[in-house]
Amino acid sequence: MNYEEYKDYTLIGNEYKQVLITCKELKMSKGKIVAQCAHVAVKAAINALNYCPDIYNKWNLEGYKKIALVVETQDELVSIYELVKDKIPSAIVVDAGLTQIEPNSITAIAIGPWLSKAIDMVTKGLRLL
Repeated sequence: MNYEEYKDYTLIGNEYKQVLITCKELKMSKGKIVAQCAHVAVKAAINALNYCPDIYNKWNLEGYKKIALVVETQDELVSIYELVKDKIPSAIVVDAGLTQIEPNSITAIAIGPWLSKAIDMVTKGLRLL
């Protein structure tokens, strides 16, 4: 991961957030969705803390803003993740398949914490969960 470009952003006057995205096709229960979103949120936050601590700290001071979105398929999750993985702190969760769904199912991705405007460019048009 290379987030060195973040140093070019002005930390003052910007808003930060994290977006969590799941998919409908897996038909996960509400509890499963919450667990998968929690897993991916922590993974992405740790990435941000390790690679761009200034942004992580600003997001922290703003109250850890999170938005939950949904797409139809796992393929959509993968496409979005591939688009951002080297540009924005992010994470993906692949389920072990021990409870409700098949092993190796992609259940959730997280984008950020990062600049809200940059995340919006990727996620505009996606529906709220």
